[in-house]
Amino acid sequence: MSEQSSEPKKTATKKPSSRQNPRTVGPKKNDLIGVILIAIGLALIVGVGAYAYLKQNGSASVDVASQGTQPQEAPKSQIQPAQHEDKQPEQQTTQSACLGCSSRPQFIMPPLPDDSHLFKPTHPEIKGTWVTHLPDGIAEVIFAGSAFQVIYSGRSDSDFRKYTRGYYSFNQNTGVASLRPAYKLGPPDEPRDVVYQVLTLQYFDVILRRSEDGRSLYWLPPPEKVATKQIFPLMLYTGVQDHPFLKWDKVK
Repeated sequence: MSEQSSEPKKTATKKPSSRQNPRTVGPKKNDLIGVILIAIGLALIVGVGAYAYLKQNGSASVDVASQGTQPQEAPKSQIQPAQHEDKQPEQQTTQSACLGCSSRPQFIMPPLPDDSHLFKPTHPEIKGTWVTHLPDGIAEVIFAGSAFQVIYSGRSDSDFRKYTRGYYSFNQNTGVASLRPAYKLGPPDEPRDVVYQVLTLQYFDVILRRSEDGRSLYWLPPPEKVATKQIFPLMLYTGVQDHPFLKWDKVK
């Protein structure tokens, strides 16, 4: 009985001594891992801060560099005149293609004489062929019998031509000619290689006045039609807005 009780006591003292060893080693390993994690976290924080600092300073240096190169570029005031000169030919071409919208510098409309130097023509005095010069072309009108014909052409032979043909009546008391274009008459027969466009098919009243020598014939619009621009189209081609008129010179 005494031998059996002694053997359990020996085993009880050995087991606790073997279990105490991992308890002392475990906390040391955990502390080491914690230190490593803290070091990694601090390194990440320092890296992010350094990246943000370099990024901010880098953008600022780029701005300074760009500001330093700006004075080397040409100012806008020096570029604009060259661009304006390049666009001038386009503007001139557009204006010359718009009839009545432009006026060539070398062309000057002759002044309208005073009323004391203008006279009412008779019916025979308006007949014949008359020519007028416009900023962008030339026009011809023919009065023959009770018919009339107007042809407008550009400065060069290659430009288009416009026409209106019809009948007219003339009041010698007022000096007013009533022009009534007729579509059925069609364009002129000659020359055949020219393509004509219709100038107008609208009826117009025109005030006629002649010069003292009878060599010039002036067309004036009715005063009440000037504001609405309901006047004979060639008067709009002169570029004169307030008091438009046409000066025709007798050809034959």
